[in-house]
Amino acid sequence: MKRIALIGHRGVGKTSLLSRIETYLGSSRVRVIDLDREIERVTTNSIHRIFQESGEAAFRAIEQSTFAQLAKKTDEETLVVALGAGFDVSKIPQDWHVIWVRRVTDKTGRIFTDRPRLNPDMSALEEFDMRARAREPRYAARADAILILDEGIEDSNDPAERSYFTRGLDLNGATLTLQKENFARDFSGFIRDRLKWNLKWFELRDDLLSESQIEEAVRLIPDANSLLSFREPSRIAHSKSLHVGATDWALELGDPQIEPSYVSLHSNDFSKLSHPRAKLKAAVPTNSFDDLLRGHRWQQEEPDRRVFLPMSPDGRWAWYRDHRRDFSLNFIRENTGSAPDQPTLLQWQRHPDTKSFAAVLGDPVQHSRTPMEHRSYFAPHAVYAIRVTEDEWSTALPVLRELGLTHAAVTAPLKIKAQELAHANSPINTLIFEPSILGANTDVIGLREAAAQIPPYRSAAVWGGGGTLDSIREVFPQAEFVSARTGLLRDTGGVARAPELVIWAAPSKQIESPPAEWRPKFVFDLNYSDASAGRDYALKTKAIYISGLGMFKAQAKAQRQFWETV
Repeated sequence: MKRIALIGHRGVGKTSLLSRIETYLGSSRVRVIDLDREIERVTTNSIHRIFQESGEAAFRAIEQSTFAQLAKKTDEETLVVALGAGFDVSKIPQDWHVIWVRRVTDKTGRIFTDRPRLNPDMSALEEFDMRARAREPRYAARADAILILDEGIEDSNDPAERSYFTRGLDLNGATLTLQKENFARDFSGFIRDRLKWNLKWFELRDDLLSESQIEEAVRLIPDANSLLSFREPSRIAHSKSLHVGATDWALELGDPQIEPSYVSLHSNDFSKLSHPRAKLKAAVPTNSFDDLLRGHRWQQEEPDRRVFLPMSPDGRWAWYRDHRRDFSLNFIRENTGSAPDQPTLLQWQRHPDTKSFAAVLGDPVQHSRTPMEHRSYFAPHAVYAIRVTEDEWSTALPVLRELGLTHAAVTAPLKIKAQELAHANSPINTLIFEPSILGANTDVIGLREAAAQIPPYRSAAVWGGGGTLDSIREVFPQAEFVSARTGLLRDTGGVARAPELVIWAAPSKQIESPPAEWRPKFVFDLNYSDASAGRDYALKTKAIYISGLGMFKAQAKAQRQFWETV
């Protein structure tokens, strides 16, 4: 009999994950319940109305009592309950297995146009951030496991997620760095569960863990699965006394005082990284594609002995680490990990063929659904989200091609660059590099399909546009086109009329808003980011919000058709 609770921020995808879990485990063996939907069933009232009529405190009391009744149920083999973001997780019984469900976009926030506002005196993103920062320590203290979902998982066809909930993960070749948070609850159970994942090593870093925590880990982890990393000068004597399977000595500490398995460097001077016997690990700041290529070629000079692990503040090189997984030392992360460039559990579980890969290129791309949307089409090869700025385009493309890039979806602000590369007559959002460079633009296809779903309107204005302007003009020829920078008509510099439909074509982080006198009925947002400024504008003007997700789906389908034809 298993009891599982899913916790996490608003909009992270707990409800849709519930339905996938039911598919993975079989409906006869599992009962899945969304607590908010259960509250609406029991009270015969909507969550929105409960908040409006009774307030948040009353809702939380109903929430707790409804969960308490569910917790008493004992007839199902497995019960999985998705809890609201504000649920008091300290009230979850200790014998329940709690999974903190996360997504990369948790840190950028989410704007909801169809859910009750809890702090209407704040902006939507300020409210999300305030609540998220308060809740995360509570989530971390109660979670038994943390599952980072990829953006855009919508069906139960992802083998990695299925493995997580059924037979278990197979993370062969990967190393997991232990964190202090792992010791907060049942550490022996934590290790017992993860030993089943076929990890190569658990890393014990003496600058991250206390002496007692390392000693406890050494007792529970087989020698063959323990990697002790020397990082803290004051702890060398204690660390030397421990019996482990492998060691990693940071050269910042000076010459090794042990016979290490690895020696590590954390600066960019590769000439300082040497040892007569140990393997060499360069975990270095990597600020550009030139830096990436330099490190990659250094590793390739002695591939059996060298490890190159690029580092960045925002995790932009996680795709490289996932792609170059033939190193003798590969790190993954269950939560934030010891570096944001470490692939997640599900990313590593997918076991891609690393000879070549496809990618979505642009800035920003961390919210992109393209990798999951095209995953099945390119299998067994991977599809990555790779941040490339306009200034980096000319240097990034040769590097990516050398590493194995064969197909690309291109987003703003790179569509003009792609047009030049493919010698096309209009901006390009789809590229193929073999046998030669060819490009296409599926924006018009996506826009036409999405436009057909917009309710009738009498006037329209396009806010922004960039590389999509030509496509928008073709689909919305009667619209007025307004510069998001000046707020004036692009063609004449005049003042636009207040429209019934605003087509939001500005960047998702656009600061300037349309004129205050605009009170549109509809906002069609070409972005589909949960934090898009177009969402915020629709919320402020009380307009009906139309997401660009339908357009994205149609574009992606057309991209696959283009690649298939070529």
